[in-house]
Amino acid sequence: MIKEIRRLVPLRSGLVYGAVIALVYLAGGLLMLLLGGLFGVNQMMQGMGPEGAAMQGPGGAGMMAAGGVVGVLFGTAMGAVFGFVFGVVFAWIYNLVVGVTGGLLVELRDPGEPG
Repeated sequence: MIKEIRRLVPLRSGLVYGAVIALVYLAGGLLMLLLGGLFGVNQMMQGMGPEGAAMQGPGGAGMMAAGGVVGVLFGTAMGAVFGFVFGVVFAWIYNLVVGVTGGLLVELRDPGEPG
C-alpha cells in the first residue's frame, strides 16, 4: 500500500531531529573523550621526568579531562538546540514544497502481511 506524506508537523519534527542530533553528538563526544583520554595518558607517561614527576606541571591532565567533559555536555546541548531549530525549518520548507511537487511516497504494510 503506497501512502503520501503531505505534511510534517514542524514542532514534532524539531523535537525528533533535535533528539537524534543530540544522541549522535553525545556518542561522538564520548568516543572522542575516551580516545583523547587514552592518548592523554600516553603523552603524560612519555612526559615524565627521571624522578617520575610530570614535566607539564600539576593538574594538566585533570584540566584537559574536565574541558573534554564540558565540551561533550556543551556539544550535546548545542546539537539538541540547533537540531530542533533546523528540524522545524526543514518541516516548514517541506510543507511549502509539497504544495507544488507533491509529497514523498512511502510504501507501507501491516505486520504479518507478506512482503
